Amino acid sequence: MPKNANEIPRASETMLVQNKNVPILLLNDSPSYGTVALRMASAVLGKLHYDVFSLPTALVSNTLNYGKAEIQDTTEYLFHSL
Repeated sequence: MPKNANEIPRASETMLVQNKNVPILLLNDSPSYGTVALRMASAVLGKLHYDVFSLPTALVSNTLNYGKAEIQDTTEYLFHSL
């Protein structure tokens, strides 16, 4: 347990072992550049030993702070995949 409100609790080794082989399905947009959205969530949960499956809700050519981006909606693909 954290000693004060500003501390972030660390995952115990027991918790990490318990998470092994727990499947999680992520639904989020997938940018081609950067570590946000689906990429960030997959990396964090993978590090915690979850089995991560990803389905993009949209394909984005870059992160939106880089100006104009092309966005491909994948809703139809998503529904056919599930």
